[in-house]
Amino acid sequence: MRPSPTNAILPLVRGMPPSPRSPSSRKSNAIGIMQAVTLCACSAAFAAMSTALLCILVLNGGPSNSFFGTRNQLTAIVGSQQLDSPRVYQNEVKCASIYDVSTLPTQRQYGRRAISLLKYKKASSTEEVSSENHDSAAPEGVVWLMSFPNSGTSYTIHAVRELTNTTTATNYGLEGEIKDEESVPAFKTIEDSENGPFLELIPGRVTKVPKLILTKTHCGGFCSSCTDLESFIETPRSFMRSCLKGKRGVFSNDNTEMTTVSVRYSEDLVKKVVHIFRNPMDNVVARFHLERKIRARRNKQWLRDYPNNKEGFQRWCAHMNENASQTLPSSHWIDSSLSEVMTGVPCLSEFYRYVQWHNLAFTATSDLQVPSYVFHYEDYSNRFEEVTDELLNFLDLDRVGDAPQFIDHKEYGDYYSDDEKHSIAVFIREFSTKPTWFSVKHYLTSFLSKLDDTNTPSRHFRIRGVVSIA
Repeated sequence: MRPSPTNAILPLVRGMPPSPRSPSSRKSNAIGIMQAVTLCACSAAFAAMSTALLCILVLNGGPSNSFFGTRNQLTAIVGSQQLDSPRVYQNEVKCASIYDVSTLPTQRQYGRRAISLLKYKKASSTEEVSSENHDSAAPEGVVWLMSFPNSGTSYTIHAVRELTNTTTATNYGLEGEIKDEESVPAFKTIEDSENGPFLELIPGRVTKVPKLILTKTHCGGFCSSCTDLESFIETPRSFMRSCLKGKRGVFSNDNTEMTTVSVRYSEDLVKKVVHIFRNPMDNVVARFHLERKIRARRNKQWLRDYPNNKEGFQRWCAHMNENASQTLPSSHWIDSSLSEVMTGVPCLSEFYRYVQWHNLAFTATSDLQVPSYVFHYEDYSNRFEEVTDELLNFLDLDRVGDAPQFIDHKEYGDYYSDDEKHSIAVFIREFSTKPTWFSVKHYLTSFLSKLDDTNTPSRHFRIRGVVSIA
């Protein structure tokens, strides 16, 4: 009987010499070895054909898309001219890159949305990104969207995206709709691109990457739950560094969950600034509402102690003043003139943070020596078309779509007594720099008495919302 290929090869695999055979047995053994070699070759060919077929299915939106994700799930990917890995980033997309994403530059674990567009080029203006066009554009710089929290940031980002069909960015990874994949840097043409900012990707949306990308930053000094003065009093240097600081979403060490790491990018990326103001009294009440949303996740008793109404807000302010009214006026950062006007200010630490933040935002803009555009939250209600035209012109973007509906939030002047409004106005006037006071005085002058309001900003001048460096 003819020996099987397995019987012929197994002794050799085990390192044992085959048993002596007769000439006829040796002939049969040779035939078995030839059969085994043929079988191995056929198996290899079948495996190669299977891999090729799978590549075709993945790259052409076939059945395997249910596993890998569709290309249309990618909003935009910023490109790279540094082709660190030609196997991945050249015109020919190798199927191996779909499986071994560790081969991407800097060993970054890009997810399924991030690896569906693998050819990059630099943008001269705006470049459309779609599943059919495998090109992704790199912006040339950042336009900071600087806003004290709860003063119109989210709506502005949404409105610009819808009006212009362009991609926006953020300093803070994992805060958008995609929370299960690593943050995708907006700049791939710089050495430290992993430090941000990061693209705000929208599943199923095709947008353009603009030459200057609008980027969310809240900078620092705004923590409402912080009672330690060291945690929210800022210097111009610390504030600038916090404006450049962000968080990058990454996989945990065991790859079981997403986490964040702190990063900071270069101020050289910042080319323009958009600066939003909101009525300080309304802004502080909106911050109270945000605090309630945060607490609702873990502290139901807190919600009962501070209900969502005027009484709850006043309790919250009183609680905050238990510490701030004692520590702020007597701290070595506060001079005697400023300390005197802190008396009677509700939510003192919140109004301190508000004024400090806008003072330092103007200082940062001046230090950067970049153009800026200043507008007010209520402009969306009072002159929507005009303010959005001004904003898009400043961003050098064309209007191609319709803006989302702006829901005009309630004004909360009735949450404060007349005496409190006066105290707030006096404090803000005393603490504000001239550019800040120029931008907020229309909210407050009606509550002031015997106040010389003839001062004008010295370092900046404002024409229809645009602030230029004098």
